[in-house]
Amino acid sequence: MKRSDFRRSRKKPKRKRYWIGAGIIALFMAVNGFTNGHSSDNKDKSHKVALKDNKKSAEKVSKKKLASKLVEKKKEDTSKKKTNSISDQRKKINDEIRKSLDESKGFALGELDENGQPTENGTPNLAFAWSVVIKRIEYNENKHVDVYVNSGFKDFTDNEKSKVALMAQNKAVLFVGEAEKFTMDQYKKGIITFIHCDNDNVGRSHYTEPKIFKWN
Repeated sequence: MKRSDFRRSRKKPKRKRYWIGAGIIALFMAVNGFTNGHSSDNKDKSHKVALKDNKKSAEKVSKKKLASKLVEKKKEDTSKKKTNSISDQRKKINDEIRKSLDESKGFALGELDENGQPTENGTPNLAFAWSVVIKRIEYNENKHVDVYVNSGFKDFTDNEKSKVALMAQNKAVLFVGEAEKFTMDQYKKGIITFIHCDNDNVGRSHYTEPKIFKWN
């Protein structure tokens, strides 16, 4: 065998090993690339799922907040309507009390006849004399009665003051009871009443027995 042939025969295994090694490396890289690609796909899918879940959670929270706001708004509207309704009712009650008090003063001064019609020659009715010292009677938001009297009220005895205050309270009870559907016991019990004179609180009824008065 020639030396050159011998050398070529010895080089062939090296080339073979080289191609085998290159093939292994290529296979490794291909497998590794596939694995990385597959892993990347999984990560993308997981990321998309996470984003979708987050979006759903955000939508749920948003819907809950909206529902909560709507409920609160409805409560506020209901409360406002109720408050306005109560206020309107109280105004109506006080208007009726004012008209009735004016009528009582007309009878007391002889300015109205027995039918409530204006007259120039009427006779003063002493049964309504108590009303002359009353400026106004109001049913307030606390469901109490405020009676405002003129300065002449201070000259009365405590017994006279109590009689005037009770007549004023009874007039208020008449219209409050009609509007609020009082029972007979509520009519009999009366309403807690405060008496005001010259910007001072000069007396009030007992809390447990509203028809009994205490004077300062």
